Amino acid sequence: PATLPEMQGVEFGAYYSAQTESGGDYYDCIGLDNDQVGITIADVSGHGVGSGLVMAMTRTLLHTYCTKTTNTKKILEGINEYLKNNTSSNYFVTMFYGILNLKSLKMSYSSAGHCEPILIRKGKLHNLAAGGIALGVISGETFSKAIEIKELTLQKGDYFVQYTDGVDEAMDAENNEFGLDRFQKALLAYEGAHPQEMINSVINEINAFTGAIPQHDDITMIIIKIP
Repeated sequence: PATLPEMQGVEFGAYYSAQTESGGDYYDCIGLDNDQVGITIADVSGHGVGSGLVMAMTRTLLHTYCTKTTNTKKILEGINEYLKNNTSSNYFVTMFYGILNLKSLKMSYSSAGHCEPILIRKGKLHNLAAGGIALGVISGETFSKAIEIKELTLQKGDYFVQYTDGVDEAMDAENNEFGLDRFQKALLAYEGAHPQEMINSVINEINAFTGAIPQHDDITMIIIKIP
């Protein structure tokens, strides 16, 4: 999105950096009815124009299906069937999609093989269950059985973090990865800050670690805070 939404009771931060001119990562915040907001992040295989087009298609499908149902599993099922039938077999998309109720602070979400979300609460970091199979790999019952709807109730002071693997897999000149440990420590160091400040601190840590080395993957993050 060109700008992040301003909604009472929640703060947003986000970052996106493409590895090439045409990136294959995607994040979005989609305003829905009944005081709800859709939160998504996704990562398509490969790089370049082809991957960018597949992700543009994925975005269009999500925006179409999310207005028809709040069932996060059915939304991923719909996107998966279309991608499986209409894209080359060498393209697949990992995706997280959640719906946050701004009044109850309950989030329902489903994952199609994407990175595990992170919850930061009262100085502790929790990796949340994700699972699933990437979109476009396999259709029908096998895909559906792997996709679950999970629920989480956020509390005041909580941070909900989602990202693509370009964050923890960022490399230095000796091909050492930034890693989940450094990533998580950088997040915890800025607990209490606005989510955009937290993201900026992580990016600064990544840049200090990698130096001037061009990265092999897109880097994307989105963080929600309940102030």
